[in-house]
Amino acid sequence: MIICGDINGKSSLWSQYVHGPDIEGRKLENAISNLNLCCLNDGDFTWFSSDRSSASSLDITLVTPGMAHFCNWNILDVNHGSDHFPIITKINGLSNKPNFGRPSFSTSNINWNTFREECIRFTNEFSYEL
Repeated sequence: MIICGDINGKSSLWSQYVHGPDIEGRKLENAISNLNLCCLNDGDFTWFSSDRSSASSLDITLVTPGMAHFCNWNILDVNHGSDHFPIITKINGLSNKPNFGRPSFSTSNINWNTFREECIRFTNEFSYEL
């Protein structure tokens, strides 16, 4: 299992520049502990304000212990116009170079009945154990 997100919480678990967690960080630390997850972050900043006057580690990547040693986590040097820097997590070196850009989709040829049936089938088959 991989969980990635912009969590807007602060903790020394994922930031080397924080000495103690804030309220959101404490909640997430508890969840990480309760679910026995590993944080892949290396402690570097993942977010900078537009004027670069402040920075934080707001984006984190969590994995199950069995996956952690297969993962390689790093932050790209170019933010592609965002205030967050993209994070690349390679698993067993299988991840390809990402193609960044604005995706576009056409909905004119979608078979909505098949889509609905597939969504129902997927949710019926989905299971998650804590």
